[in-house]
Amino acid sequence: MADLEDAGPVDESGYRGVQFIEHGRKLNQWELDHPAVLDLLRQSEFYYISRLRRLHLDQALLEALIERWRRETQTFYFRHGEMTITLQDVAVISGLRVDGAPVIGTTVYPWPDICQALLGVVLDDIRAGQIRLDWIYQQFHHLHLDALVGLVAATARAYILYQIGCSLFPNPTGYRVHLKWLPLIADFDACGTLAWGAAALAYLYRALGSAALKGKVECCCFATLVQIWAWDHLHVGQPTNAGAVADMADCPMGCRYDIILAFSQMTWRPYTYAIIDTLPAFCVQGSEVWRSRTTLICFHIVELHVPDRVLQQFGLLQHIPIPVETIRRYTSQGRPDEDWAHFHAAHIERWGDRLQAIIDQHPIVGDDPVQATSIYMEWYWQITRR
Repeated sequence: MADLEDAGPVDESGYRGVQFIEHGRKLNQWELDHPAVLDLLRQSEFYYISRLRRLHLDQALLEALIERWRRETQTFYFRHGEMTITLQDVAVISGLRVDGAPVIGTTVYPWPDICQALLGVVLDDIRAGQIRLDWIYQQFHHLHLDALVGLVAATARAYILYQIGCSLFPNPTGYRVHLKWLPLIADFDACGTLAWGAAALAYLYRALGSAALKGKVECCCFATLVQIWAWDHLHVGQPTNAGAVADMADCPMGCRYDIILAFSQMTWRPYTYAIIDTLPAFCVQGSEVWRSRTTLICFHIVELHVPDRVLQQFGLLQHIPIPVETIRRYTSQGRPDEDWAHFHAAHIERWGDRLQAIIDQHPIVGDDPVQATSIYMEWYWQITRR
């Protein structure tokens, strides 16, 4: 049984032809305006990410990032040091909760019964626990204002499931979403306590790592997040019509970018204290974990969050980081009945101790930024792949 992901060789020939896949443009077709549904999305904390417009992806830019991704450290390697997408980036750009209970559980359910109970319909086209995205849209995209409470709740769950399959956790099929997410959104209050942002980052790390392997041609992930992160940090191809942060009273910071785009230098810290102070509260909730060296969990996926390698993104001087420990990467292949909450109990315990793993600037770097940078870069050029 092949349950471990093949590490595989890294293709250093230059061109990989990796295509980033996100079905988020379908979300732009579903314009939610039903007040009761919007209230339930707020309750579940999926409302804010619903405001994030899905963008035309700059495939050349995203592919260039893949060329620089190192899956053993979960970072991009650039000329002047490492950078990565952190929990802070997820929270600020998307508004997703990054602190809370892990997104995990079992994938063994009587799916027809679950659909009947939570969506109000019985499906006969459930394949390997997955249903079609276009069916969800056709069934639920139009809702009368006087709809019954049960149908309103079912529509809210359907929209969240659609959003999960289109954007946050897209799978290679391109047109289906797994029903394993549905029990997690059964109760809207409980759904709002889960660390969906941490799960999305774990899923993203795994997708980037897989795409960096030789022979991979697709990267299925939250590509809108990667695109906006690159615009904020690298300024390559950044649209000139980015909105002001002050206008984002009810939106995450990623909403500054609307629709389609049009080298200067790296911006280590685009989210200054002044900008953070202007963001709505949901973008900074759980900010205590932004610099936590901890595990990120999403069902079978466990990846490491290593902010100590990118301290400059938090306005701190970078010291030589400690080595990144290896975490065995499992796939769900051959494990249809696995209870991942039990299987990853040790990693869940580590996530539970996340506030005890906050990384700060190391005293060894001193107060001289020039000297600290010099020491770090001397080490960095010895270990980086040029």
